[in-house]
Amino acid sequence: FALGIELKKLGWQCRYVQEYLAIGEAPDDVRNCFQQRSRWSKGHFQVFFSRHNPLIGRGLSPFMRWMYGSVILSYFSAFLATPLLMLVPMITVWFGSFPIVINQWAAICITVYYAATLLVNYYCHSLGHLKSMWFSGIANNVLWYAFLKAMYRATIGRWIDGNIVFKVTAKGLQRMGALPLRDVWMALFFFTTMLVTLIFGLVHYSRGPASTPLTISLIFMAMNLLPNYLLLQYALWRPRVLFNAVCKVAMFLTTALMILGLVLVWCLYPRSYNFGAALGSGVFFLDTQRVGALPADYPVSWRGNSFLSEQKSAIWVAYNSTTNSNGQVIVSPPPPFSFDNLFGRRLQQQSGGDQWLNDLFGDQET
Repeated sequence: FALGIELKKLGWQCRYVQEYLAIGEAPDDVRNCFQQRSRWSKGHFQVFFSRHNPLIGRGLSPFMRWMYGSVILSYFSAFLATPLLMLVPMITVWFGSFPIVINQWAAICITVYYAATLLVNYYCHSLGHLKSMWFSGIANNVLWYAFLKAMYRATIGRWIDGNIVFKVTAKGLQRMGALPLRDVWMALFFFTTMLVTLIFGLVHYSRGPASTPLTISLIFMAMNLLPNYLLLQYALWRPRVLFNAVCKVAMFLTTALMILGLVLVWCLYPRSYNFGAALGSGVFFLDTQRVGALPADYPVSWRGNSFLSEQKSAIWVAYNSTTNSNGQVIVSPPPPFSFDNLFGRRLQQQSGGDQWLNDLFGDQET
């Protein structure tokens, strides 16, 4: 990689020759596979954090900078985006807050991204290669932690220790047969956490009306759960026939869940919250800011009841306080504590209008 960059800087022409010049033994166990990918990513990070960085080096065209730089930046996107995408559904289930604001443009971007992902991952000349292409697409879900450690050792670890260690992949009898806990513990942690969250979310979903963010979160959580499960099964117990069958089922499920999630984004999520129109409509803007229980003839279709369970807030005091003859302010006592108010925060679909933040702090139904 680095040699190719330097040759292109000097004006050399590079051509791809489809010929086997060397034959090696690819690792087929988790520990050696992680060591190999860690070694590759360390080399790329070493190039990126040096004067040989293709993004700033002289002698390369903009297209060359983009192509060489995208190889390195793919590792950054893997260890940054992958854990965040796994955390977003869990945040929605446990805290009732969907941390991604999706309007029409966001829905378009999500659709284009996942459609391009499907096309790239499943483009092959033979159906026999379809599973291998799918594996390359989900590799980031299980290798992101190895890339993160490699980036650390190529930067901070190098400054502390003074060098970078590149481990050679074990061959033959040197291969380790013990369980690679150092490689699968992060996958085990996320798998266990997402499984518990998925069960809790399904129970919570069955107790109330359809919640669009909760539904989308459960779908993508199940999609993120499968790669971690495959890694754990491969590390623990992998009969060839059974594991191939499980992989085919997982490939079908991840694709179906991805398509279903995209459909829900377009069908059930609001296109936009039109504050621009509200700002230019005088008193209508005040209606968009109302909280509490709203009347049936409320003129803002995308607003719903809110702050129904936040009994101790200033909003509750303002709407539920009275003044007696002596001028004293009397506030109605809040209702007793309920675990539903703590864990039951959810966003609900409004009938006859777009979805809005129905109850920010509770599980009340309209």
